[in-house]
Amino acid sequence: MSAIGAFERGGRFNAPNRFPVLYSADSQLTALLEDALFVDAEDQSRGAPRNPDLILTLECTLLRVLDLTVADLHADLGTSYEELVSSLPSRFIANARNRETPTQQLGLACFRTGRVSALKVLSAANPNGIVWISSLKLS
Repeated sequence: MSAIGAFERGGRFNAPNRFPVLYSADSQLTALLEDALFVDAEDQSRGAPRNPDLILTLECTLLRVLDLTVADLHADLGTSYEELVSSLPSRFIANARNRETPTQQLGLACFRTGRVSALKVLSAANPNGIVWISSLKLS
């Protein structure tokens, strides 16, 4: 288990080469939809898992979790459900231009506090899924 891939390539809540995080999901379906599959113009899942791909079950205890599935927090954090699950602006294009998306800025702010060790967020790809972003704390 390594956060090196997300560190090097970035993700929805971390820009490339900024800080390492481990992305995990509440189900195999959510993990596959979030990471390995893509959606076409008709909103249909296409593609196949990358090779090699590993799906495993983790049992862990996360401390100091910011639960972004609680809608009441969105306004307090200056964000919205739509922004948290949006693929626009494209993180790939923004990062290629040395910019960060709003969700990457939020992840960095959580990392910099040293007080948040994980984020619980709604899946952008599975309306019923949850994604965990862990190791956001400094110490």
